[in-house]
Amino acid sequence: MTKRFQVTKPLQVTKRRCALRMPKGRAASTAAVAIDGADSKGKADDKEVCGDAAAVSQRRSQALRRRAAAIQERLDKIKPVAKAPVSAAALAADRASMTRVDGIVAKTAGKVATDERTFDQFVNEQAVRLEEGMYPSAETMVEFAAWLTRRRERVCLAQRVDSGPRLVGLVRTTIRNMLTELFAHVWPRRFAAWRALSKQQRAAHENEVLEPIAGLHKLGSQVADGSEATARGEQLRAQTGAVSTRKHFYRTEVFQIQDVLLKEKASVNCTIVLGAATAFLQATAARSGMFTKDEYDKKSAFWCGEQPLRVRDIKFAAQKLLVELEGGGEEATARMQINWRRVKRQYYEVYLFRSALTANAKQAVRRVTVWITTLLLVCGRFRACRAGMSAAQVSKQLASVREYGGLRLCDTAYESWEAMLAAVMQLVESHS
Repeated sequence: MTKRFQVTKPLQVTKRRCALRMPKGRAASTAAVAIDGADSKGKADDKEVCGDAAAVSQRRSQALRRRAAAIQERLDKIKPVAKAPVSAAALAADRASMTRVDGIVAKTAGKVATDERTFDQFVNEQAVRLEEGMYPSAETMVEFAAWLTRRRERVCLAQRVDSGPRLVGLVRTTIRNMLTELFAHVWPRRFAAWRALSKQQRAAHENEVLEPIAGLHKLGSQVADGSEATARGEQLRAQTGAVSTRKHFYRTEVFQIQDVLLKEKASVNCTIVLGAATAFLQATAARSGMFTKDEYDKKSAFWCGEQPLRVRDIKFAAQKLLVELEGGGEEATARMQINWRRVKRQYYEVYLFRSALTANAKQAVRRVTVWITTLLLVCGRFRACRAGMSAAQVSKQLASVREYGGLRLCDTAYESWEAMLAAVMQLVESHS
Protein backbone atom coordinates (compact mmCIF):
# COMPACT_ATOMS: atom_id res chain seq x y z
CA MET A 1 0.00 0.00 0.00
CA THR A 2 1.35 3.40 -0.97
CA LYS A 3 1.33 6.09 1.74
CA ARG A 4 1.35 9.77 0.88
CA PHE A 5 1.94 13.05 2.68
CA GLN A 6 -0.01 16.15 1.79
CA VAL A 7 2.61 18.63 0.66
CA THR A 8 1.64 22.28 1.06
CA LYS A 9 5.03 23.93 0.39
CA PRO A 10 7.05 23.59 -2.82
CA LEU A 11 10.20 21.46 -2.72
CA GLN A 12 9.44 19.92 0.69
CA VAL A 13 11.17 16.57 1.38
CA THR A 14 9.65 14.12 3.84
CA LYS A 15 11.60 11.76 6.11
CA ARG A 16 10.36 8.47 4.69
CA ARG A 17 10.36 9.20 0.95
CA CYS A 18 10.60 11.96 -1.58
CA ALA A 19 7.35 13.88 -2.12
CA LEU A 20 7.70 17.08 -4.11
CA ARG A 21 5.04 19.45 -5.31
CA MET A 22 6.19 20.99 -8.54
CA PRO A 23 6.25 24.77 -8.77
CA LYS A 24 4.15 26.34 -11.47
CA GLY A 25 5.89 26.73 -14.79
CA ARG A 26 8.30 23.83 -14.21
CA ALA A 27 6.00 20.81 -14.40
CA ALA A 28 6.88 19.89 -17.97
CA SER A 29 10.65 19.94 -17.51
CA THR A 30 10.65 18.20 -14.14
CA ALA A 31 8.30 15.38 -15.02
CA ALA A 32 10.70 14.04 -17.64
CA VAL A 33 13.45 13.45 -15.08
CA ALA A 34 13.71 9.87 -13.76
CA ILE A 35 13.65 9.88 -9.95
CA ASP A 36 14.68 6.90 -7.84
CA GLY A 37 11.73 5.79 -5.75
CA ALA A 38 8.95 6.39 -8.30
CA ASP A 39 8.55 2.67 -8.88
CA SER A 40 5.57 0.53 -9.81
CA LYS A 41 3.79 1.14 -6.51
CA GLY A 42 4.68 4.79 -6.35
CA LYS A 43 3.36 7.71 -8.29
CA ALA A 44 5.00 10.26 -10.60
CA ASP A 45 3.09 12.82 -12.63
CA ASP A 46 3.27 16.47 -13.51
CA LYS A 47 2.28 17.55 -10.00
CA GLU A 48 4.00 15.24 -7.50
CA VAL A 49 6.43 12.38 -7.08
CA CYS A 50 5.76 9.77 -4.38
CA GLY A 51 7.89 6.67 -3.84
CA ASP A 52 6.88 3.33 -2.38
CA ALA A 53 7.28 3.26 1.43
CA ALA A 54 8.27 -0.43 1.45
CA ALA A 55 10.94 0.09 -1.21
CA VAL A 56 12.40 3.07 0.63
CA SER A 57 12.43 1.13 3.92
CA GLN A 58 14.19 -1.79 2.23
CA ARG A 59 16.89 0.43 0.73
CA ARG A 60 17.43 2.11 4.11
CA SER A 61 17.82 -1.23 5.90
CA GLN A 62 20.31 -2.32 3.26
CA ALA A 63 22.32 0.85 3.87
CA LEU A 64 22.38 0.16 7.61
CA ARG A 65 23.55 -3.42 7.01
CA ARG A 66 26.32 -2.17 4.75
CA ARG A 67 27.37 0.28 7.44
CA ALA A 68 27.43 -2.42 10.12
CA ALA A 69 29.43 -4.69 7.82
CA ALA A 70 31.96 -1.91 7.17
CA ILE A 71 32.37 -1.31 10.90
CA GLN A 72 32.82 -5.02 11.57
CA GLU A 73 35.42 -5.19 8.81
CA ARG A 74 37.41 -2.44 10.50
CA LEU A 75 37.09 -4.19 13.86
CA ASP A 76 38.34 -7.48 12.38
CA LYS A 77 41.55 -5.76 11.31
CA ILE A 78 42.37 -4.77 14.90
CA LYS A 79 44.78 -7.17 16.49
CA PRO A 80 43.47 -8.80 19.66
CA VAL A 81 45.10 -7.87 22.95
CA ALA A 82 47.27 -10.55 24.47
CA LYS A 83 45.55 -11.88 27.59
CA ALA A 84 47.98 -12.97 30.25
CA PRO A 85 46.62 -15.10 33.11
CA VAL A 86 45.91 -13.22 36.34
CA SER A 87 48.07 -14.40 39.20
CA ALA A 88 46.40 -15.88 42.26
CA ALA A 89 48.57 -13.72 44.52
CA ALA A 90 47.15 -10.52 42.95
CA LEU A 91 43.59 -11.73 43.49
CA ALA A 92 44.36 -12.65 47.10
CA ALA A 93 45.86 -9.19 47.70
CA ASP A 94 42.76 -7.48 46.24
CA ARG A 95 40.49 -9.61 48.38
CA ALA A 96 42.50 -8.81 51.52
CA SER A 97 42.44 -5.06 50.81
CA MET A 98 38.68 -5.05 50.23
CA THR A 99 38.08 -7.09 53.37
CA ARG A 100 40.24 -4.77 55.43
CA VAL A 101 38.18 -1.67 54.57
CA ASP A 102 34.81 -3.42 54.05
CA GLY A 103 34.81 -2.37 50.40
CA ILE A 104 34.70 1.38 51.17
CA VAL A 105 37.25 4.10 50.58
CA ALA A 106 39.59 5.43 53.23
CA LYS A 107 37.70 8.63 53.95
CA THR A 108 34.39 6.80 54.38
CA ALA A 109 36.14 4.21 56.55
CA GLY A 110 37.36 7.03 58.80
CA LYS A 111 33.81 8.36 59.19
CA VAL A 112 32.47 4.90 59.91
CA ALA A 113 35.12 4.40 62.60
CA THR A 114 34.03 7.66 64.23
CA ASP A 115 30.37 6.56 64.13
CA GLU A 116 31.23 3.21 65.72
CA ARG A 117 33.28 4.86 68.44
CA THR A 118 30.41 7.25 69.21
CA PHE A 119 27.97 4.35 69.52
CA ASP A 120 30.34 2.55 71.89
CA GLN A 121 30.50 5.69 74.05
CA PHE A 122 26.70 5.69 74.21
CA VAL A 123 26.66 2.02 75.21
CA ASN A 124 29.21 2.56 78.00
CA GLU A 125 27.65 5.76 79.31
CA GLN A 126 24.07 4.46 79.37
CA ALA A 127 25.07 0.92 80.43
CA VAL A 128 23.24 -0.65 77.50
CA ARG A 129 23.34 -4.46 77.48
CA LEU A 130 23.59 -6.14 74.09
CA GLU A 131 23.16 -9.86 73.67
CA GLU A 132 26.03 -11.75 72.07
CA GLY A 133 25.69 -11.60 68.28
CA MET A 134 22.37 -9.74 68.46
CA TYR A 135 22.08 -6.31 66.89
CA PRO A 136 20.63 -3.38 68.89
CA SER A 137 16.86 -3.11 68.99
CA ALA A 138 14.94 -0.26 67.40
CA GLU A 139 14.23 1.22 70.84
CA THR A 140 17.96 1.29 71.62
CA MET A 141 18.77 3.03 68.33
CA VAL A 142 16.04 5.64 68.88
CA GLU A 143 17.51 6.36 72.31
CA PHE A 144 20.93 6.62 70.68
CA ALA A 145 19.57 9.20 68.22
CA ALA A 146 17.99 11.17 71.07
CA TRP A 147 21.33 11.02 72.89
CA LEU A 148 23.04 12.53 69.84
CA THR A 149 20.60 15.46 69.86
CA ARG A 150 21.82 16.36 73.35
CA ARG A 151 25.54 15.86 72.91
CA ARG A 152 28.32 17.01 70.58
CA GLU A 153 32.09 16.76 70.96
CA ARG A 154 33.04 20.23 69.72
CA VAL A 155 31.41 23.61 69.24
CA CYS A 156 29.79 24.30 65.88
CA LEU A 157 31.94 27.14 64.54
CA ALA A 158 29.74 27.54 61.47
CA GLN A 159 26.67 28.60 63.45
CA ARG A 160 25.83 32.27 63.32
CA VAL A 161 25.45 34.19 66.54
CA ASP A 162 22.00 35.48 65.64
CA SER A 163 20.63 32.14 64.40
CA GLY A 164 19.33 30.91 67.74
CA PRO A 165 20.71 29.03 70.74
CA ARG A 166 24.12 27.45 70.56
CA LEU A 167 23.96 23.87 69.31
CA VAL A 168 24.59 21.28 72.01
CA GLY A 169 23.74 18.29 69.81
CA LEU A 170 24.25 17.09 66.27
CA VAL A 171 22.01 18.33 63.48
CA ARG A 172 19.31 16.09 62.04
CA THR A 173 21.11 15.31 58.78
CA THR A 174 24.29 14.28 60.58
CA ILE A 175 22.39 11.94 62.88
CA ARG A 176 20.57 10.29 59.98
CA ASN A 177 23.81 9.82 58.03
CA MET A 178 25.49 8.33 61.10
CA LEU A 179 22.72 5.79 61.58
CA THR A 180 22.65 4.73 57.92
CA GLU A 181 26.42 4.26 57.95
CA LEU A 182 26.17 2.07 61.04
CA PHE A 183 23.45 -0.04 59.42
CA ALA A 184 25.38 -0.41 56.16
CA HIS A 185 28.97 -0.92 57.31
CA VAL A 186 29.17 -1.74 61.05
CA TRP A 187 26.24 -3.98 61.86
CA PRO A 188 27.08 -6.62 59.18
CA ARG A 189 30.57 -6.88 60.62
CA ARG A 190 29.72 -6.91 64.33
CA PHE A 191 26.44 -8.79 64.59
CA ALA A 192 25.78 -12.23 63.11
CA ALA A 193 22.02 -11.83 63.55
CA TRP A 194 22.08 -8.77 61.28
CA ARG A 195 23.91 -10.70 58.58
CA ALA A 196 21.20 -13.35 58.69
CA LEU A 197 18.44 -10.84 57.91
CA SER A 198 17.17 -10.38 54.38
CA LYS A 199 17.33 -7.08 52.56
CA GLN A 200 13.63 -6.42 53.19
CA GLN A 201 13.98 -7.18 56.91
CA ARG A 202 16.92 -4.81 57.24
CA ALA A 203 15.01 -2.04 55.47
CA ALA A 204 12.01 -2.54 57.77
CA HIS A 205 14.23 -2.28 60.85
CA GLU A 206 15.89 0.87 59.54
CA ASN A 207 12.53 2.51 58.88
CA GLU A 208 11.43 1.58 62.37
CA VAL A 209 14.36 3.64 63.65
CA LEU A 210 14.50 6.55 61.20
CA GLU A 211 10.80 7.48 61.25
CA PRO A 212 10.64 8.20 65.01
CA ILE A 213 13.76 10.35 64.68
CA ALA A 214 12.02 12.54 62.10
CA GLY A 215 9.12 12.87 64.49
CA LEU A 216 11.48 13.81 67.33
CA HIS A 217 12.66 16.95 65.55
CA LYS A 218 9.09 17.90 64.68
CA LEU A 219 8.44 18.31 68.42
CA GLY A 220 10.47 21.50 68.26
CA SER A 221 7.59 23.26 66.48
CA GLN A 222 5.12 22.54 69.29
CA VAL A 223 4.36 24.93 72.12
CA ALA A 224 6.15 23.77 75.29
CA ASP A 225 5.39 24.42 78.93
CA GLY A 226 8.26 25.29 81.24
CA SER A 227 11.72 26.69 80.67
CA GLU A 228 13.37 23.29 80.18
CA ALA A 229 10.87 22.18 77.55
CA THR A 230 11.15 25.55 75.82
CA ALA A 231 14.94 25.26 75.66
CA ARG A 232 14.60 21.74 74.31
CA GLY A 233 12.25 22.91 71.56
CA GLU A 234 14.61 25.72 70.58
CA GLN A 235 17.47 23.24 70.40
CA LEU A 236 15.55 20.87 68.13
CA ARG A 237 14.59 23.75 65.84
CA ALA A 238 18.22 24.85 65.66
CA GLN A 239 19.25 21.33 64.65
CA THR A 240 16.87 21.43 61.67
CA GLY A 241 17.75 24.97 60.58
CA ALA A 242 18.54 25.75 56.97
CA VAL A 243 22.12 25.94 55.76
CA SER A 244 21.67 29.70 55.32
CA THR A 245 21.59 30.02 59.11
CA ARG A 246 25.17 28.74 59.29
CA LYS A 247 28.13 31.04 58.94
CA HIS A 248 30.39 29.96 56.08
CA PHE A 249 32.43 33.01 55.15
CA TYR A 250 31.45 36.54 56.12
CA ARG A 251 32.61 39.45 53.96
CA THR A 252 34.24 41.04 57.00
CA GLU A 253 36.28 37.91 57.64
CA VAL A 254 37.31 37.81 53.97
CA PHE A 255 38.51 41.41 54.17
CA GLN A 256 40.49 40.63 57.33
CA ILE A 257 42.23 37.72 55.61
CA GLN A 258 42.98 39.90 52.59
CA ASP A 259 44.44 42.61 54.83
CA VAL A 260 46.83 40.09 56.36
CA LEU A 261 47.85 38.79 52.94
CA LEU A 262 48.43 42.29 51.54
CA LYS A 263 50.99 42.97 54.27
CA GLU A 264 53.16 40.01 53.24
CA LYS A 265 56.49 40.99 51.64
CA ALA A 266 58.64 37.83 51.82
CA SER A 267 56.52 35.07 50.22
CA VAL A 268 54.43 37.11 47.82
CA ASN A 269 53.63 34.36 45.33
CA CYS A 270 52.52 32.01 48.10
CA THR A 271 50.35 34.83 49.43
CA ILE A 272 48.73 35.22 46.02
CA VAL A 273 47.84 31.53 45.99
CA LEU A 274 46.21 31.81 49.42
CA GLY A 275 44.33 34.92 48.31
CA ALA A 276 43.03 33.12 45.23
CA ALA A 277 41.88 30.21 47.42
CA THR A 278 40.00 32.69 49.60
CA ALA A 279 38.40 34.11 46.47
CA PHE A 280 37.25 30.64 45.42
CA LEU A 281 35.63 30.03 48.79
CA GLN A 282 33.93 33.40 48.85
CA ALA A 283 32.59 33.53 45.29
CA THR A 284 31.69 29.90 44.57
CA ALA A 285 30.94 28.47 48.05
CA ALA A 286 33.30 25.63 47.12
CA ARG A 287 34.70 23.26 49.71
CA SER A 288 38.46 23.23 50.06
CA GLY A 289 38.55 19.61 48.87
CA MET A 290 37.27 20.74 45.47
CA PHE A 291 40.50 22.54 44.63
CA THR A 292 43.08 21.16 47.08
CA LYS A 293 44.26 17.71 48.11
CA ASP A 294 44.16 16.12 51.54
CA GLU A 295 45.84 13.17 53.18
CA TYR A 296 43.36 10.70 51.69
CA ASP A 297 44.39 11.63 48.13
CA LYS A 298 47.71 9.88 48.69
CA LYS A 299 45.83 6.57 48.54
CA SER A 300 43.84 7.48 45.42
CA ALA A 301 45.03 5.89 42.19
CA PHE A 302 43.99 8.95 40.19
CA TRP A 303 44.32 11.96 42.47
CA CYS A 304 47.72 11.00 43.88
CA GLY A 305 49.29 12.37 40.68
CA GLU A 306 46.61 14.88 39.67
CA GLN A 307 45.57 18.27 40.98
CA PRO A 308 41.83 18.82 41.56
CA LEU A 309 41.98 22.36 40.15
CA ARG A 310 44.68 23.24 37.64
CA VAL A 311 45.67 26.64 36.34
CA ARG A 312 44.38 25.74 32.88
CA ASP A 313 40.95 24.99 34.38
CA ILE A 314 40.42 28.74 34.81
CA LYS A 315 39.13 30.33 31.61
CA PHE A 316 39.74 34.07 31.27
CA ALA A 317 37.43 36.11 29.04
CA ALA A 318 37.90 39.68 27.83
CA GLN A 319 34.19 40.44 27.93
CA LYS A 320 34.28 43.60 30.00
CA LEU A 321 31.61 44.21 32.60
CA LEU A 322 31.22 47.76 33.87
CA VAL A 323 31.22 48.40 37.62
CA GLU A 324 30.05 51.70 39.08
CA LEU A 325 32.68 53.16 41.39
CA GLU A 326 32.00 55.07 44.57
CA GLY A 327 33.16 58.31 42.97
CA GLY A 328 30.57 58.04 40.24
CA GLY A 329 32.72 56.68 37.42
CA GLU A 330 32.77 53.28 35.78
CA GLU A 331 35.48 50.64 35.52
CA ALA A 332 35.66 47.72 33.11
CA THR A 333 36.19 44.30 34.70
CA ALA A 334 36.65 40.85 33.17
CA ARG A 335 34.80 37.61 33.80
CA MET A 336 36.07 34.08 34.33
CA GLN A 337 34.89 30.49 34.23
CA ILE A 338 36.03 27.74 36.60
CA ASN A 339 35.96 24.18 35.27
CA TRP A 340 35.67 22.10 38.43
CA ARG A 341 36.64 18.43 38.43
CA ARG A 342 35.60 17.47 41.97
CA VAL A 343 32.39 18.09 43.89
CA LYS A 344 31.45 17.91 47.53
CA ARG A 345 31.15 14.39 49.00
CA GLN A 346 32.42 12.89 45.72
CA TYR A 347 36.14 13.50 46.03
CA TYR A 348 37.10 10.14 44.53
CA GLU A 349 35.18 10.58 41.27
CA VAL A 350 35.92 12.87 38.34
CA TYR A 351 33.20 15.35 37.44
CA LEU A 352 32.97 18.39 35.20
CA PHE A 353 30.83 21.38 35.96
CA ARG A 354 31.39 25.08 35.56
CA SER A 355 31.05 28.23 37.65
CA ALA A 356 31.15 31.81 36.40
CA LEU A 357 33.04 34.52 38.28
CA THR A 358 32.49 38.25 37.97
CA ALA A 359 33.57 41.30 39.96
CA ASN A 360 31.98 41.29 43.41
CA ALA A 361 33.33 44.54 44.90
CA LYS A 362 33.86 48.14 43.87
CA GLN A 363 37.39 48.23 45.22
CA ALA A 364 39.75 46.39 42.89
CA VAL A 365 41.82 44.94 45.71
CA ARG A 366 38.72 43.22 47.12
CA ARG A 367 37.53 41.55 43.92
CA VAL A 368 37.82 37.84 43.40
CA THR A 369 38.60 38.40 39.71
CA VAL A 370 41.62 40.53 40.59
CA TRP A 371 43.07 37.91 42.95
CA ILE A 372 42.59 35.10 40.44
CA THR A 373 43.96 37.22 37.57
CA THR A 374 47.05 37.89 39.67
CA LEU A 375 47.40 34.16 40.27
CA LEU A 376 47.24 33.49 36.53
CA LEU A 377 49.94 36.11 35.90
CA VAL A 378 52.44 34.79 38.44
CA CYS A 379 51.86 31.25 37.21
CA GLY A 380 52.58 32.28 33.63
CA ARG A 381 49.21 31.06 32.44
CA PHE A 382 49.17 33.35 29.38
CA ARG A 383 51.64 33.12 26.54
CA ALA A 384 52.30 36.85 26.79
CA CYS A 385 53.66 36.34 30.33
CA ARG A 386 56.50 34.21 28.98
CA ALA A 387 57.47 36.54 26.12
CA GLY A 388 61.24 36.91 25.87
CA MET A 389 61.98 33.90 28.08
CA SER A 390 64.11 30.99 26.92
CA ALA A 391 62.99 27.37 27.08
CA ALA A 392 65.20 26.75 30.10
CA GLN A 393 63.69 29.72 31.93
CA VAL A 394 60.18 28.54 31.15
CA SER A 395 60.97 25.03 32.45
CA LYS A 396 62.44 26.49 35.61
CA GLN A 397 59.40 28.69 36.08
CA LEU A 398 56.98 25.78 35.63
CA ALA A 399 58.91 23.73 38.18
CA SER A 400 58.80 26.58 40.70
CA VAL A 401 55.03 26.94 40.30
CA ARG A 402 54.54 23.47 41.78
CA GLU A 403 56.34 24.71 44.90
CA TYR A 404 54.28 27.92 45.20
CA GLY A 405 57.09 29.81 43.52
CA GLY A 406 56.00 31.26 40.23
CA LEU A 407 57.06 34.02 37.92
CA ARG A 408 59.56 36.71 38.84
CA LEU A 409 59.46 40.03 37.07
CA CYS A 410 63.24 40.01 36.57
CA ASP A 411 62.94 36.80 34.52
CA THR A 412 60.48 38.34 32.05
CA ALA A 413 60.85 40.93 29.31
CA TYR A 414 58.60 43.43 31.09
CA GLU A 415 59.57 46.35 33.26
CA SER A 416 56.42 46.24 35.39
CA TRP A 417 53.48 43.99 36.16
CA GLU A 418 51.18 46.61 34.66
CA ALA A 419 52.95 46.24 31.29
CA MET A 420 52.55 42.45 31.47
CA LEU A 421 48.85 42.78 32.27
CA ALA A 422 48.37 45.17 29.34
CA ALA A 423 50.05 42.69 26.97
CA VAL A 424 47.89 39.86 28.32
CA MET A 425 44.69 41.84 27.87
CA GLN A 426 45.66 42.74 24.33
CA LEU A 427 46.31 39.07 23.54
CA VAL A 428 43.05 37.92 25.11
CA GLU A 429 41.00 40.56 23.31
CA SER A 430 42.54 39.59 19.97
CA HIS A 431 41.37 35.97 20.45
CA SER A 432 37.91 36.76 21.79
